[in-house]
Parts: sequence; structure tokens; C-alpha cells
Amino acid sequence: MKTNKVLPRLCETWCMFIAVILILGGTLSASAWRTVDAINAFNDYNNAMYFVLSGNQGYYRVAQGSGSVDSFWHFAEEIEMVRDATMLTNNPTYKNMITQLCTGFTVHNGTDWSGNSFNDDLMWGAIAFCRAYNATGNSSYLTIAKNNFNTAYNRGWDTVSGGMWQSTGKVSKNACVNYPAAIAGYCIYSDGGGSSYLTKAQNTYNWAQSHLFNTATGKVSDSTISGTSFSYNQGTCIGAAYLLGDYNTCALSATYTMNNLGTIVGSYRILPEYGTGGDGGGFNGIFMRWTMRYVTGAGVQGTYQPWLQANVTQAWSLRRTSDELSWCQWLHQTPSGNLYAWDCTSTVVGMLTVPATQ
Repeated sequence: MKTNKVLPRLCETWCMFIAVILILGGTLSASAWRTVDAINAFNDYNNAMYFVLSGNQGYYRVAQGSGSVDSFWHFAEEIEMVRDATMLTNNPTYKNMITQLCTGFTVHNGTDWSGNSFNDDLMWGAIAFCRAYNATGNSSYLTIAKNNFNTAYNRGWDTVSGGMWQSTGKVSKNACVNYPAAIAGYCIYSDGGGSSYLTKAQNTYNWAQSHLFNTATGKVSDSTISGTSFSYNQGTCIGAAYLLGDYNTCALSATYTMNNLGTIVGSYRILPEYGTGGDGGGFNGIFMRWTMRYVTGAGVQGTYQPWLQANVTQAWSLRRTSDELSWCQWLHQTPSGNLYAWDCTSTVVGMLTVPATQ
């Protein structure tokens, strides 16, 4: 294994600006962060978590100091993070990282993911590979996305009562598979996959709206057996709704999250702390990615963007100075010691997708 120290920090002589949040008179102080800070945060993340094995095989490690590859859906979402970086910068180095990561992903997981029993994992992977195709033009990535979407949909869609089962065990139908399926289906359709993918996207979205979405409040229930609301489900609901033209649902879901999830710090509610070392570490990044797609596309920056910027400012202000990493506990200082890669994605994704404050 060869550790790959990539992407040095930009403008070292002037990029030590520390965004500090102070609670003064019950308001969140103005604390600027810049686009260059977002790029540096991404580069620092890669210096800590990214490695290349056997030439063109790129991977994200589970945690600092680990030689193990991150899990299936975390890996897929980390590919999405790199795509976010290319959309912000159009840096060819980042595009090459996408190629390396897709190679590493397929070496590690294969191109046929049917051995993974979780249909939601396959949908996250399909979204990542669609976005990789958008970045690189490599048609094999779109083929992989299509084939594995088909696998998940064909075994997961309930032909009797509708909705996708989260896994082949068919225990529950979850937001984390139905909304991502709508996103993946739409992305494949928009990339030329054919109208059947749009139909499937609409099927899963409509079912989720009928069974998991509260049209009065904007709350997204986690599943048919749990009414808990998580930020990433709110976000993929927004993403699917935006792609399918349902801006009313976007507004309801974003407003519910802004007003109900997390803890008020000064003037804004900071997104929830979901714990470390599990699946929750990247939830808030997923939310911000899709919410900003809607906010920008619908032109509603005045309603939501200051709140999203406050979240990124809060996260960035609590990074540690040793390596500039920021974890997922945005009410607490990032601790010393080795951090999980997935736990550090939310801050980076937020910085890459939410416009800088300066």
C-alpha cells in the first residue's frame, strides 16, 4: 500500500483564517469562510484519508491510520464528494481522483453488486457512478449504474403494494432507498438511459410521498416501521423532488429541517449530531448537497442559504488545527486522535456545495 499525500494546501501564507463562532447577545457572530477554505478543507481531508494502491486504484480509508477501505455506501458517497469538488473547481486532478476511485470501487466491490443485500447501497452506488459519468464521460460508469439500479429495483420493488424494500430480507420500506432510487432513476434517464428509468423514478417517489412524507409538516419518516426524521432523508426527499419538479415538497422538507432538526445556536438551528463511527456521520453533508441544488435552482437563497452557511461556519470553526479536519459533531470541538473518514465528510461536502460567506 502506498500512502498518497495529494493536493497541498493553497496559499499557506494567508489561509490560516480561523472562523470562530461567538454567542453574543443571542446571535451567531459573522465569521467568514472563503472558497479557498473549502478547497483547502477538501485537500486536507484527502491528505488524511485518501490513498492509492497499485497505480490507478484509489480508495478512502475507514479512518486515519487505517489500511482498510471504507464501506460500500460510504465509499460511494465519498465519490460524490469528489464530484462536488470538481463542480466547484473543475480541477483535472480531482477528475482523475474520480477515475481512480471508481477503479478502486470496482476492484473492491466488483461491477455486479448483487451480492450486496442492501438495495439502498446499490442506489447510492448508482448515483455515485452516474455522477462519475457526468464528470469523466466514461460510459462504463453509466452502464454500471444502470445494471445495478436494475438489480436493486427488480428485486426490491413490491409489485403488490408498491415501494422498495431496503434489503432482500424485506423487513421495511425505507426513505433511504426510495428517495435515492428516485434520484438514481432520474439521473440515468437524464443521461440517456431511456424513459423507463424516469417511470421508475416517479414510481418510487410517488410511493414515498404517499407513505413516508407528511404533507402538512414536511417531515420524512425513516421507514414504514419508524417515524424518526433524519437529515439525510430530508435531503434526498428534496433532491428527488427537485429533479422531478416538485418544488412545494422541496420547500416543505427544507423548512421542516430548518425549524425542527438540531440545536439552536444563536440565530440558527445547527443540524443534528448523529454520533461517530457509524452511518450518521455523513447525513448532514447529504442534506446540504441536495438542499443547495434546490435552493440554487429555485432561486430561494434568501430563505435557506444563510442557515446553511451558518451550519458550515459552525462546523469549520470547530475544526482542529493539527490537520484542519472537522468531524460531524458540530456542537463540539473536533477531538485529537484518529478520526473516521465518513465522519469528516459532512463539513467538507457542506463547504464544497454551500456558497462561501466571503
